[in-house]
Amino acid sequence: MILQLGTGSTPTYTASGYLSLSIRSITTSGTSGTSGTAGFAISGANTTGLFSGHAVLTNISTNSWICSHVGKDSTTITVHGGGDVSLAAALTAVRITTVGGTDTFDAGSINILFEG
Repeated sequence: MILQLGTGSTPTYTASGYLSLSIRSITTSGTSGTSGTAGFAISGANTTGLFSGHAVLTNISTNSWICSHVGKDSTTITVHGGGDVSLAAALTAVRITTVGGTDTFDAGSINILFEG
């Protein structure tokens, strides 16, 4: 799964320019990584696991953002990582999607908290 940032009143989502990495630590077989440029890589490709955790977006200057995340993908897999991106305008939207954009959110919930 990836997290993408959008700009504008009818959001245009930035789908390139991210520098992100997500590391999966698996108790039985070590680590693996997923990098991304289409969005902030949040989790690896464990389609049978239920990801739970949190991602934090921080504005580091005008339209430059960093993301850090930590969570679990199953009882034996932890996930952590981060990245950065510069937007063309002010952030107005956030979405959870996939690189191909065809998978669906099929369980659980998402909550967004904004401090300004």
